[in-house]
Amino acid sequence: MPLRWSLFLAPDLPAPDLLSTRYPGAVQERPAMSTSASPATAALITGLLVDRFDVDPAAVRPDARMTELLVDSLMVVEMAITLKDELRVDTTEDELRELTFAEFAARVDERRLDQRCAG
Repeated sequence: MPLRWSLFLAPDLPAPDLLSTRYPGAVQERPAMSTSASPATAALITGLLVDRFDVDPAAVRPDARMTELLVDSLMVVEMAITLKDELRVDTTEDELRELTFAEFAARVDERRLDQRCAG
C-alpha cells in the first residue's frame, strides 16, 4: 500500500520530493517549451499540411492540436516521414499526437536551428 503523505502533512502542502532532499541538485526543472516558431517554419509546416494532407488552411491555428489536423494514425506517420525527408528534422509520433501546432512548429524550429549550428 502506498504511503499517504496527507497523513503527515497539512492537506494544502505538497508531498516532499525525496530525491531532491537526499541528493540536492539531482532533480532539475525542465525548461519551459517555447511555443513561438519562426514564421518561415510555421509556413513550411502549414504548406505541408495543406498541400500533402489536404488540411483546410483555416484549421491551421496555433492552438489546434496536431491530431485535429492529422486525423488518423497513417497521416501522423506520413507527416513524420515527410518532415524527415523535406526538412531533415526527426520528430516522433508522440510529438505529433500531443502537441499543438504552435508547440510542434517551435519544436521543429529548434531542431532546424540546432542543425544549422551543428553543421
